[in-house]
Amino acid sequence: MDTSPRIILNNIKHYLFNRDDVICPSHLINELFEFVFVVTLYPAVSFLNLMVQFFRFFYQLTLSVSEQTPTLDSNSILITGASCGIGLSLAKSICNQWLIQKRTKLGQVSNEKKTLTLVSRNLDKLERVREEIYSTFSSRNLKELVDIQVRDCDICDRKEIEKVVTEQDYDMVIASAATNSQILSREFSSQNGGKTDKKGENIQDEEDVIYQEFQVNIFGTLNTVLPAMKQAKNRNIDSRLPKHVVVVASGAGYHGKLMGPYGITKTFLFEFSRMFQFILNNNDNQNQHENNLDYSSSDVVRNFKEMSRKYANQKQLVLHVVNPAGVTDTRMGETIKNLDKIPGSIHSNHAANLILGGLIKNERVIDLNNSFVYAGLRFLNALPVSAESFVTNCLNLQIYS
Repeated sequence: MDTSPRIILNNIKHYLFNRDDVICPSHLINELFEFVFVVTLYPAVSFLNLMVQFFRFFYQLTLSVSEQTPTLDSNSILITGASCGIGLSLAKSICNQWLIQKRTKLGQVSNEKKTLTLVSRNLDKLERVREEIYSTFSSRNLKELVDIQVRDCDICDRKEIEKVVTEQDYDMVIASAATNSQILSREFSSQNGGKTDKKGENIQDEEDVIYQEFQVNIFGTLNTVLPAMKQAKNRNIDSRLPKHVVVVASGAGYHGKLMGPYGITKTFLFEFSRMFQFILNNNDNQNQHENNLDYSSSDVVRNFKEMSRKYANQKQLVLHVVNPAGVTDTRMGETIKNLDKIPGSIHSNHAANLILGGLIKNERVIDLNNSFVYAGLRFLNALPVSAESFVTNCLNLQIYS
């Protein structure tokens, strides 16, 4: 991302005098309508929402805040992508939180034996991670409290990961496994004049790399969370706490185009999570849902309602989406040049603590990093298409290509 004055000036000249991008009258009319909507409705709705959030905050602060300290009440947790990065840091943070709750006698079930299942493709690495975690907390007798299990599993194998996720009714499932094209390219080695991945499958060109990136980030995550979400429907809401499913998306999801194919996959995960949060909210009252199933609705609405009946309500299942950004010591962070010099960049351990804090507070959307980053990304999304194109092209806003 080069934003030097010379580059910006050249980009502006190219944008202004580009003859290939033809401007027609209908285009100008659309731009006018977009301008009116952006400068009038966007500030009005944003201001109204701000007032609502202030009211909710002060209401909860003065009337409905529980005196009890929020705790991590999940006794069994599964984490994918746990051999490195945020997944590994989350595993350590969770163990530390369990130990704190045991020492301070916090939580509803603080003395029960905990289960932490770490999932990755590399079993040897997972074994080393398990020993590292036990060693880190050896002075606090972690082994007596937490049983750390490891599972080597490819999340792209639907049946394999479903078996791992549903082998027991985990209280929390965290889908943090992800990759990008740079990471995949590093993993590929030359063999017989072509590229192959670790399984020896041929990777002929960059398109195959992009397909695999989508396979891991989108379908791998769906393979992980959908079985867990369906399993939650069997929970007895009178005797058990709700199941928590955590989708680790990215701050890039707010404006995926800036991060290439990786950003697009994270945009999908963010929107997917928000869609299912809407479904869970509508499933809160099962009887009302049954009565309101309008078979005169369109096929799209009817199919949506039918699909929602397969999943639990918010008393059985809580879905969280996490949007980290600027986490330096991860495989993703290593692909962004000078990330550690960008204001607001954070270490994975700090990111894990922030994520865990959000989960304990039961936040549905957990945004990490600098507020200005997210404000800027949302601002770009609110702009008319041509204005967004002008800003991103002139400022050369590409994190990586």
